[in-house]
Order: sequence, then structure tokens, then C-alpha cells
Amino acid sequence: MEDRERIRGARLAVNRYQDAAAADQQLENTSVVRLETDPAHGAGDTQRAKIERFELAHRFDHIQIEGEHGFGKPEERAYLHAMAALGVSAGETWMIGDNLEWEVEAPQRLGIYAIWMDVHGDGLPAGSTARPDRIIRSLTELLPQGRIAKSGS
Repeated sequence: MEDRERIRGARLAVNRYQDAAAADQQLENTSVVRLETDPAHGAGDTQRAKIERFELAHRFDHIQIEGEHGFGKPEERAYLHAMAALGVSAGETWMIGDNLEWEVEAPQRLGIYAIWMDVHGDGLPAGSTARPDRIIRSLTELLPQGRIAKSGS
């Protein structure tokens, strides 16, 4: 279960999403505000240590760890807190992740643009009511021609 112990969320553990580092490097020179959220896979100090060990802190404008705040995804206040910390509105926010409840349905209720990471290309599960605003298999799909673009741009 080593994968579960690694940092998860938007642009997560580099070993899980092999293109995360490349995508983040390209994002560093844009006006994109980057956020890392972490679910309850350990105490805040444990998660902070992982962020330091994998040298990820510099990649994000805000890191929000559930164990430090006492709330996390899919609670609405987790998204609201992150947006307030970053000074952005829901309409300016994208949530990118592989969990349909936490990173698609919950953020969409707040007006956040939700991008589902279908890493294996399996498509939405049978019977799923989730309807992501966009489905990607690779984070670099968000970087066509050196810029961030929504589908159809």
C-alpha cells in the first residue's frame, strides 16, 4: 500500500502521475496558482515530512493538509478554505484528481471546474452519476501549445 502513503490530490505524488513534475515545471512560468490538498492518510507532521522528503513544497502556492486543519475533501469548507487562502473564486478554480466524489462531484457543487484524471483510460465506472467537466489521462493534456486550456479552447 505504499501508493496510499504518498501525497495525493491535484498534481500529486510524482511517482504516481509520471507527468506531474513535467507539468508543474511548465506551470511555474504561468499565472496558475497551484494547490496541494492531502486527505487523512496520517497526521499533519507525517504528511509535512513526506512533502519535504519528496521536495514538493516549492511546487505549490498553498499546501493544505487535513491533519493540520481538522477538515478535508470532500467537505465544502476544505475547498472554500483553499480558495480563500489563494485569493481565488470558484469560477477561477480547477480541481484535478482521480477521485470522482472528492475531486469532481464535491467541487462542482461549489462551481469549481472539475477535471477527472482517468490514469488507466478505463472511463467512468458503470452507473456513475459523476460528470466531470473534463477527463484527462495525463496532466500534460492541460498544457497544449505551452498554455493551460479547457476542452474546446
